[in-house]
Amino acid sequence: MRINQIMEQLCKQAHRAKGHTAWVCSDDFEALCALDFLKRTKVAVPEKLSVVGFNNSLPALTANLTSYDHNSEAIMAAMLNYIVRPHSLGAFQRSKIIDFEGFVVSRGSAGRAPAG
Repeated sequence: MRINQIMEQLCKQAHRAKGHTAWVCSDDFEALCALDFLKRTKVAVPEKLSVVGFNNSLPALTANLTSYDHNSEAIMAAMLNYIVRPHSLGAFQRSKIIDFEGFVVSRGSAGRAPAG
């Protein structure tokens, strides 16, 4: 079974379940599939249902999809700094886990939950 067919089945199953105000997808590809499904089934996004993805990809930008950005710029800067200046960090810091805070990029696919 192709990924698009699997996504279609998941969207149908989620659509049958009532009471949801948002679909939070594991990546932008899934969220874009969800947006396509909701458009075909005439569900108003974000008025009736919000859709959010992860990765903040270029297709998310062009589709006006709200997406979580993992802060790739900060991750790449830290990696390049380590490659260019590996001795600037002590042995303890080289093994230390570095946490990079991401952020939500709000676009047109997410909004206030519909009133009750």
